[in-house]
Amino acid sequence: MTADLDALATFERKVQQLAQRQEEKEEALAVDPVINVMGSTAGAGSGEFHTYRGYRTKELARLADMEKEAVREKAQREWEEERRQAQEEVESKTAKNAEKRNKKKEKKRAAMAAEKAAKAAKRAAGSSAGPAAQEAEGEECEPDEHAQDSD
Repeated sequence: MTADLDALATFERKVQQLAQRQEEKEEALAVDPVINVMGSTAGAGSGEFHTYRGYRTKELARLADMEKEAVREKAQREWEEERRQAQEEVESKTAKNAEKRNKKKEKKRAAMAAEKAAKAAKRAAGSSAGPAAQEAEGEECEPDEHAQDSD
């Protein structure tokens, strides 16, 4: 069975790698070529080189701008992802601590309620244990000792 789990883990890693490669391909810079760029020699006059150089400079600048923009957007996405993860981590920690506090409060409330119930039961037992209740239980009620000493 462990061999099957190892094979499954290997397969999952391969799937993740393929998915990651596919994402990288999709994120790759899509270049729209400029069609009117002329070569520097083929059938060109002496003034065409300068035109070619101007077009080439513009195209290279455009590509550099596109690459910079793609890098900036990727960095922004990564930063937002890190920020989101940090926020989730903070929220989960806060929720965990709040749950802990609530459990502690509930435990304290339950202890207080149990203590109140015990006191009430003790009072109820004490108040019902008057002379009539003691005789019913089989105990004799003794008169006050101070009253006998005065004779």
